[in-house]
Amino acid sequence: MLRVPGILFAVLGLCMWGGGHSARADAMVPFDVLFKTEVATLCFHERSLETARTPAEWTSLWQRTCFSLPVPAVDFQHDMVIVYFMGEQSSGGYHPEVTGVYRARGQLTVAITDHIPCGGFDVVTDPVLAIVVHKWPGPVVLERSEELQPCR
Repeated sequence: MLRVPGILFAVLGLCMWGGGHSARADAMVPFDVLFKTEVATLCFHERSLETARTPAEWTSLWQRTCFSLPVPAVDFQHDMVIVYFMGEQSSGGYHPEVTGVYRARGQLTVAITDHIPCGGFDVVTDPVLAIVVHKWPGPVVLERSEELQPCR
């Protein structure tokens, strides 16, 4: 897995959130993308952000993704998994992107941009994205934005 340096997110965070956001550079949290899919998982979830801090929670959460693959290994002594279910979408081309993870005001915030296609093909999808972060005992919240992709 690729560990992204925290300083990169600090720079990106300052650019994305500008002066109106209070996130400090030392509050940025590095993360690894564990898996991402833009295709149908055949489960059709509501939009949600879920966490797994133990192997049992992770196994249960992985089963909800409806993948028939083995459960990806995670070191739960040090890490936790955060899964974002984008929810049922009416066409292909939708995909979520984690734009930053940061600690502020006693919580861990996961900033996600949902990329919305200009068009798409007619298929129902259920995009899912999972990341691994250093274990956090407090609440985890979603900061969501949307970006409409340009038509080509």
